[in-house]
Amino acid sequence: MASKSRAKRGAGASLFWDLLTFDRLMTNAVIHLIYWAGLGVIALGAFGTIGAAVGVALREESLMGIMLAIPVLVAGLLVVGALILLWRSFCEFYVAIFRLSDDLHVLRQQADGQFGVEHYAGKVVYTTRGFCEKNRSEISSDITSLLETGTSWPDLQKL
Repeated sequence: MASKSRAKRGAGASLFWDLLTFDRLMTNAVIHLIYWAGLGVIALGAFGTIGAAVGVALREESLMGIMLAIPVLVAGLLVVGALILLWRSFCEFYVAIFRLSDDLHVLRQQADGQFGVEHYAGKVVYTTRGFCEKNRSEISSDITSLLETGTSWPDLQKL
């Protein structure tokens, strides 16, 4: 039911609804924003490294200044590359942790006898609880007595 009402809402209303309820975790999107902000800070560090290397080269005003600037530039860019890899690993770790929560939610639904079908209008969750009781129909006594006495087929009488 909730999935059908979610499908009828617009994208903005759905995002607002997700912020008010805990049907869907928003942490994954927040971690992506933090990741891109961190990459921006690392990019500023890369520009600082380039500026430091140019500053060393201009301060010395000779071939020796350029020779000193090259190791500063290479070391700085190596540090920036390592920071990018570490930042990516850090953010992936947190995304994986929060995806575990989503997976556990799906497993909990399956343990409760629920399963979802993705329709064109959204996901619809069904339950298997009480399936046999709901679909068990008793044959009326008139039909069973007719089958027991009024037929000449032995296989039908056994039913």
